[in-house]
Amino acid sequence: MNRAEKRRQEKLAKKAAKSAQRQGTGDASQWQQKIGVQQDLEAAVQLHVSGQLAAAQGIYQRILDIDPDHAEALQLLGVAAHQEGRNDVAVELISRAITLKPGYVDAHYNLGNAFRELGRLEEAVMSYQNAVALKPDYGEVHNNLGFVFHNLWRLDEAIASYEKVIALAPEFTEAHNNLGNVFRDIGQLDNAVSSYSRALELQPDFVEAYNNLGNVLLDISRIDEALGCYRKALDIRPDYLEAHSNLVFANNYIADRTPMELLAEAVRYESCVSTVASSINFHPNDRNAERRIRVGLVSGDLHDHPVSQFLAGILPRIDPQKLEIVAYATSTRSDGMTVRLKEHVAAWRDVAWMTDDMLAATVQDDGIDVLVDLSGHTQHNRLSVFHRKPAPVQATWLGYSATTGLRAIDYIICDQWIIPPQNDAHFVEKPWRMNDAYLCFTPPDASIEVCDPPAITTGAITFGCFNNMAKVSDAAIACWCEILHNVPNSRLFLKDRSLDETNTLNETIS
Repeated sequence: MNRAEKRRQEKLAKKAAKSAQRQGTGDASQWQQKIGVQQDLEAAVQLHVSGQLAAAQGIYQRILDIDPDHAEALQLLGVAAHQEGRNDVAVELISRAITLKPGYVDAHYNLGNAFRELGRLEEAVMSYQNAVALKPDYGEVHNNLGFVFHNLWRLDEAIASYEKVIALAPEFTEAHNNLGNVFRDIGQLDNAVSSYSRALELQPDFVEAYNNLGNVLLDISRIDEALGCYRKALDIRPDYLEAHSNLVFANNYIADRTPMELLAEAVRYESCVSTVASSINFHPNDRNAERRIRVGLVSGDLHDHPVSQFLAGILPRIDPQKLEIVAYATSTRSDGMTVRLKEHVAAWRDVAWMTDDMLAATVQDDGIDVLVDLSGHTQHNRLSVFHRKPAPVQATWLGYSATTGLRAIDYIICDQWIIPPQNDAHFVEKPWRMNDAYLCFTPPDASIEVCDPPAITTGAITFGCFNNMAKVSDAAIACWCEILHNVPNSRLFLKDRSLDETNTLNETIS
């Protein structure tokens, strides 16, 4: 739980105590009992906000032993369970509080938080909407509602929620950061930069905003500034794994980085991971060589994405008598490709809401023999899980062709072209080479009308590049220029969403 969320929970706990203080009176003995309960509740709240959850929970439970229908104690006991990650218990307790007190706005809010952490996003939306119906100016609820809408890929509603927060509280830093995330996903990159920058003006030590600003600066080819953002985030929080992973990834975009420098940065990432996670050393997998092998695929790109376009042609050709495939989706985004992939796996786990420890335990409980990372240091990766070594054999494949830096990953699946044998020393993983090619593109289902190329009708040879323009170095541009000058009447067609923005390579390339 971040600091802002902790502050919100402290406020909620204090409000609950004040609410309890306003309850009605009865006879003298009942009144004395209520005074005692109120004093106990206030003491529990003090323990709660100071982080002494076990002691606070003991008092909440004592209050409930006296008064089983004490809505505030039920709600606060549920909040404590949520803070400990016991969200099933939190849902049960807070739901009971709402049954007793339907207009309990904070309980609706916290029920939404518990549902969100359980990945029950539609129920989280309902709870948050119940809260804002009771209190329309509840900024924290609008912020969390926007977060859930974003995860459900209901992006217009996410933007509306965050803009509502900012209208209510212009200095709500998380809302500016979260709005930037949505802008980035819909390709409004300049707006994303503005949102992250505003969040950092309001809170200069906001590490998540530095990391996110770095991501969008990388999108628009401001690579040095992106690297500076990641390093600033790590200066503030040295164990911030996401920023360090992004730093490793962004280094691949710098033309003069040597392979050994890239390896060194990836190994530093492993050192960072080792400070927050320990390895699992026991794997009770059945060693019977005749049984089916259980293979886990971990990816945040199990939707309409190049990784899935390569994967979709392979999964239907796997013999289910020999291999049992379990997919672990680390992103909530889904579409027709997601449905298509689900048809060809034995089990599908939506794990975006899980902590790394929870995901590692799930992999081990599933009895996975070979766990395959499909992301490397790209978005939504869960490399920290691989560091924990939840499966006896681990590999990386398809989504990233450089080293992860994690010695817990045994193999990188490749071919002689993507990793020539003379480059083996640039990897901590052992290259496992496929014959001819390590991937195979899946033809799209869409019917595409093929027409004559422009060269037939105009005589102009058209060269094209549809890559992320951050990958286009000065050396690449110089090479392109030489080719164009040596091919008479030729043209270059560039396509990338960043070229729609004002702060990108438009000026550089021209």
